[in-house]
This record gives sequence, structure tokens and C-alpha cells, in this order.
Amino acid sequence: MSKKRLCWICQSNVADSGEHIIKRSDINRAFGRVNEQSPLLFSNSEFDDFRANPPQYSKYELFSSRAKPLKTKNVICCRCNNEKTQPFDLSWEQFSKTFSEIIQLNCNPKRVPTKEIFQKNPKASLLNVHLFFLSNCLAVLLNI
Repeated sequence: MSKKRLCWICQSNVADSGEHIIKRSDINRAFGRVNEQSPLLFSNSEFDDFRANPPQYSKYELFSSRAKPLKTKNVICCRCNNEKTQPFDLSWEQFSKTFSEIIQLNCNPKRVPTKEIFQKNPKASLLNVHLFFLSNCLAVLLNI
């Protein structure tokens, strides 16, 4: 019988939820609707020991932004995913959407205009963006 992995956040519930390696809202914003008529071409590589072996690439044609290769293994429980990390996700979505709009207006900001992006409580929202990156990096590392 295989041992179930525990959620890396609470360490008490079974990890039953995967994380998107790239935020789904970012995929949809960049590529539009992903489906059979408009698939997403995706490749990844596995670097076991880059010096000894060249990377092995896997290529996928994906028909949904919810496709399994875009997600990590289950490393977090649904409760923590929905309750604890949701503020991080929402802050990232707001940051990513607004900053993308600024870039599309051909603005070349010398600094990230956090007060324009987060009009309500910019410090807490920016902290959540940092925590979004931290939680996603940990999810990817735990996926190895």
C-alpha cells in the first residue's frame, strides 16, 4: 500500500489538489481559449543530470488550459488551496492582468506601479504576490 502525501501547508490533510505550473488565467490571457481547434503546444524537459545526459523533452498538444501536464502532482489539500492560498492567487491575477494591460499600452515603466495595480492595500497585496511565487515554487519543487 502506498503512503499518501500530506499537504505541504497544513501537514495534516492528504494532498488531493495539484497546482497549475503556469496560472490558468495567464495561459488564457496569452493564448485565448485552448481547445481542439486551437490547441496549446507544450513541451517540458527533465534534467536528471544535465552534465551527464542531455535533457529529455516531452511534447504535448493540449486541448484545455486544465490539462494535466500544466499541473503539478497533488501537493496541497483542497482546503488549503481554497482557503489559505486563494488570497495569493487573487493578488497575482490582479497584478498580472493590470501589468499586462500597462505593457500592451506600450508603456515602459521603470518601476512596477503597485499603487496603480493595487489601489486597496498595496503592501498586503504585493506581499500576497510574493507568497504566490513562493507557494508555486514550493509546489514545483515538491513535484520532483
